[in-house]
Amino acid sequence: MQACQYGHWEVVLFLILFGANIHRSDYLNGSTALQLAALNGHPRCIRILLSEYIPSVPNCWSLLKNKKYSVAGFDPIVLHEVINRAADGLITPLHVAALNGHIETVQLLLDLGTQGNGDTDTDTLDAETRRMGGAIC
Repeated sequence: MQACQYGHWEVVLFLILFGANIHRSDYLNGSTALQLAALNGHPRCIRILLSEYIPSVPNCWSLLKNKKYSVAGFDPIVLHEVINRAADGLITPLHVAALNGHIETVQLLLDLGTQGNGDTDTDTLDAETRRMGGAIC
């Protein structure tokens, strides 16, 4: 988790290759490695953490966005569960990235299908961020 928090993507890759559990949460506030990477704006660590859930096929993004083609072995429900897992206080990785002004991380999470209380609309994200006391930029 600390490797994600500080953006050491090489260490994250090494740990995942040797079977580290990316779903483990800390005892302080329930944050996972994904939430710590989003908190400090490390999109490369997020991509590595989620590499197990995203298929490695050409034109993957266009296939998934169109939803016309199925990709073998890809389950979007599992990906959404991992991305939208909330820590204590119902704070998701999208919330912490937006509250800390990490635009690239917010865009990556939105592209991967993050939901902000059921919507992926940026107006909804902006409203949620204002409600939580922060600014999106």
